Amino acid sequence: MPFTFSIRAALRRSWSLFTERPWFYIFLTLVLMLLNATGQFSSHQQIFMSIVTSIASLMWTYVILSVSLAAVDGHTTSLRFKTMQAHFPTVRQFAKLFVISIVVALPIMIVGVVAFVGAFFGLLVPMAVFTFDTLVLMAVLFLGALYVSLRLSFAPLAFVDKNLSIGKSVRSSWRMTAGKKFWTILLVIIVCGALVMTGMFLLFVGILIAYPIVFLTIAQLYRALEGKQSISVENSNTNI
Repeated sequence: MPFTFSIRAALRRSWSLFTERPWFYIFLTLVLMLLNATGQFSSHQQIFMSIVTSIASLMWTYVILSVSLAAVDGHTTSLRFKTMQAHFPTVRQFAKLFVISIVVALPIMIVGVVAFVGAFFGLLVPMAVFTFDTLVLMAVLFLGALYVSLRLSFAPLAFVDKNLSIGKSVRSSWRMTAGKKFWTILLVIIVCGALVMTGMFLLFVGILIAYPIVFLTIAQLYRALEGKQSISVENSNTNI
């Protein structure tokens, strides 16, 4: 089946799913926001709390990905507070997701390290690094890293969905994002980013709505990339 995806239809369905259980999705978002919030601690406490909250945030991300897939697949019985334990990862699953998350972010991290080293060297030897050619090279490296990270960005969903190995999750994401699909993915990411920014302008309430809509839309895109039928997949060209 050829890949087709309607962003407008996906957003409409995400809104419909959200309105069916608004307090459930708001709760998920609130917990994620609290885990990502920075508290006022001493330097030693800050390091310890950063580690703890990072672990908890990644675990909660697993829960949100699992819930999002269940929602778009119509598994409504697991979308309740009393059945949330079904979405929690085991220690082994958490460890795998941690490694997969590093793999996805690695290209951007490498370019960031290169840029930092270049900037540090430039401070020691003024004008020795920041030439026009160097800046163009850094821009190309950043765009290349962004391309690779986007191609790998569905590895966490593939892992949560099918409990694959780390390697198979990464290869699955790379395979399903090949060809012209990349441009659809990029467009969806831009639209979702704009939605989150809009939610930020609407302060607290906007984010509580924007985050669930984004997660549900990305889950629908993942199913479409897999080739599985979804309400957001239409027999037409990709469109907004």
